Amino acid sequence: MLVIFVGNFCPMQSDYPFFLHVIREVVSCLPETHEKPCHGTPGFYAGKNLFARVQEDLESLAVYTKRKDYWLERDPKMYFTTPHFDGYDYVLVRLTLVNPNELKHLLLEGWRARATKRAVKEYESLVD
Repeated sequence: MLVIFVGNFCPMQSDYPFFLHVIREVVSCLPETHEKPCHGTPGFYAGKNLFARVQEDLESLAVYTKRKDYWLERDPKMYFTTPHFDGYDYVLVRLTLVNPNELKHLLLEGWRARATKRAVKEYESLVD
């Protein structure tokens, strides 16, 4: 089941179990996606490729994107990077500030970029 959030939203609670629930709900419908620990926190994979990982602070999420600059310019308070991610196609998102629908969009973008063509085609057939 995919959760869609409509209307006015409140920024996500600063509650790690809540963040994780929302992320899992979004990725649960994505073919060939699984969760496994990555550096001690939940990582989300499209096949063998990591596309999102909860950071050690448990309040931010690294998400794969080919549009890193777009996200950083969109809202510098919500989207950020650190020197560790320089040169990598990952943007960090503050879960306490992100709208769940926007997070869904970013996660889908990351998954599509890392998933196989077969998985993307399967997903597209499910949502049509």
